[in-house]
Amino acid sequence: MSAIANRLRKTWDKLKPWATKLDIEAFRLYDRDIPEYPFIIEIFGTSAVLWDRRDDEIDRSKEQNFVDTIAGLAGLGIARENIVIKRRQRQQPRASENALLAPRALSPITPLPTTRLTRPTPSGAPSSIIPNESPNENGNESDLGDEDVFDDRGGDFEREPDHGFAADSGEASDSPPSLLEVGRAKRDVRLRGRQHNRLSRNSPELTVREGAHKFLVNLHDYLDTGLFLDHRLTRKLVADHVQKRTAGHLKTRFLNLFCYTGSFSVYAARAGATVTSVDMSGNYLAWAERNFIANGLMTSNHRFINHDVLSWTKNGNARDTGPYEFIFCDPPTFSNSKKMEGTWEVQRDHAWLIQQCLDALTPDGVMIFSANRRDFKLDEVFDDLDDFKVRELTRDTLPKDFHDAKARRVFLFS
Repeated sequence: MSAIANRLRKTWDKLKPWATKLDIEAFRLYDRDIPEYPFIIEIFGTSAVLWDRRDDEIDRSKEQNFVDTIAGLAGLGIARENIVIKRRQRQQPRASENALLAPRALSPITPLPTTRLTRPTPSGAPSSIIPNESPNENGNESDLGDEDVFDDRGGDFEREPDHGFAADSGEASDSPPSLLEVGRAKRDVRLRGRQHNRLSRNSPELTVREGAHKFLVNLHDYLDTGLFLDHRLTRKLVADHVQKRTAGHLKTRFLNLFCYTGSFSVYAARAGATVTSVDMSGNYLAWAERNFIANGLMTSNHRFINHDVLSWTKNGNARDTGPYEFIFCDPPTFSNSKKMEGTWEVQRDHAWLIQQCLDALTPDGVMIFSANRRDFKLDEVFDDLDDFKVRELTRDTLPKDFHDAKARRVFLFS
């Protein structure tokens, strides 16, 4: 048995029973554990996605390692036709592999002035209908090919979280820490990444379970799959907080910025929140609506806004449609979409975006901000706020199937 086959078998025997117990059908199996095998592997039901991270020069003579990895997955009972290979290529693509374009250089987004933050005063209930201010003019045609949007998770690509697991102990748990009780963790980072360019078209969607939730994934058409596994536990923390408010007969208006395919929106809605989901991509918003339907949720009871999140918040729409009891904001690491004014870079631009979100909260509202950049540092303006406490949740939200604590950072403002 090869070294990689042995590692895959041992990890599988450890994670598969845990995932089955918690009804988790999508989990990370392998993440470059052995340097000679630079791959990331995630399981989706009876299928596997392998992200090929080989360097064209360094790993030129290691083709057998790739072959052994495929054989190792087959040895776990995964049919070879259900193994999907993805490779992000910075240079000329290999035969039958997909290339992604390098980002264009544009001027940065003009930030809003930095001010000292205090709790806002409620300004009334959100309006019932928000017009689609920036629709996809091509109807069902993909709107994803005209931009470069990167989430720097795990290097070039990776991302999303854990369900029912205590990250510090490695044991399954039915009661993760409350958002308002979890202590400040040591500042660590866990990285994930996503690139939104479409690679192919019209591949069938699969349904995978995450506890009581269902999500549609597409293993072929994009570099990512539609579900970031490294935020599984973060999603559950969101649901638990909303459920406590619901049990106390308190309403929760939940705003999900850069909502992607709406996994956080689904968790919040099933827990009893009224959800507003905002994303620049009409395709991803439609995907989010399908996820709502898959979970038995009425889309008409929630809002799906197709708009550039940065201009939407900069123009005061988060505040005007609120206030909100809960905001989740998970921006890309970098973006230079044609639909934006200038570029976005999370380290450079996060302070004014967080300020806009905090201004849209109710007096008892909370916000979670996630940054997918390995060297991300929260702006010092947030070190001493009058009415908000900032806690880091990075360690608390690291799933059992992820071991890179430097791939993303998660912060709670309460």
